[in-house]
Amino acid sequence: MAILLISKSANRDEGIAPPIKDVSSSETMPLTEYSSASEIPARKDDDQIKVSAAGAYLMDSNEPLYAFRSQKQWPIASVTKLMTTLVARKLMAETETITMTEEAIAAFGEAGDFKTGEKFRVSDLVQAMLLVSSNDAAKALADNYGEETFVAEMNRVAAGIGMTDTIFVDATGLSARNLSTSNDLSRLVRFIWSEDPGIFAITRLPYANIHDIDGGRSRKLTNINLFAGRSNFLGGKTGQIPDSDGNLVSIFNLPDKSSPVIIVVLGAEDRFKETE
Repeated sequence: MAILLISKSANRDEGIAPPIKDVSSSETMPLTEYSSASEIPARKDDDQIKVSAAGAYLMDSNEPLYAFRSQKQWPIASVTKLMTTLVARKLMAETETITMTEEAIAAFGEAGDFKTGEKFRVSDLVQAMLLVSSNDAAKALADNYGEETFVAEMNRVAAGIGMTDTIFVDATGLSARNLSTSNDLSRLVRFIWSEDPGIFAITRLPYANIHDIDGGRSRKLTNINLFAGRSNFLGGKTGQIPDSDGNLVSIFNLPDKSSPVIIVVLGAEDRFKETE
């Protein structure tokens, strides 16, 4: 079984994740699929793995390196915003201007510090979604196109790439009815990697500046993903609502692997620790 660990020598107080290392004994060993956490061998630090589902996958292979309840449906929360971004960039020009409406601002949370009436380019709202997981930005983009039609397109794309156990009911991920699996999310990652890799390039940024077109007000968005800025981190997305606990999708370069490794963690008490 391949186990992916991150060295714990770096200073976590600075929000910088330490380098990832591969301690698998053999990449060719047969996959072990566990049905319960108690069946998983203890890690070296003897911590019990506390996740609802997880998987590790090579980018260029459909076979997982590791899987735990990989077909279990789970509320994916703001991991939804990977699909929201994919569809928004497909349906709208990056330079198109979006006005922040009262309905968008009313979405739960204040990430992005948006105000009613401000105007932003699609590209700025995408950065707000991916770096600080702004629900206002996601809602504004979906509403701009027509939320019902937008969400229908999210589901159409999901079906088209074989995400058979996935359903979206909103663009923000606030609904616990946005469901997917570890396996399906690995399919989404591969599709984005192939068709629109710029999405993951954004998620790697430690920060970004966005600008209100009319008011001239700018703000700095600091990435909430602790792995952002690391040289071997190739992208990913966080997600968490009360019904989901912590979710995290990550892509890493590992020196002994033939292609980047996708790591999916769903329903974790500490999503970054469980990715380690």
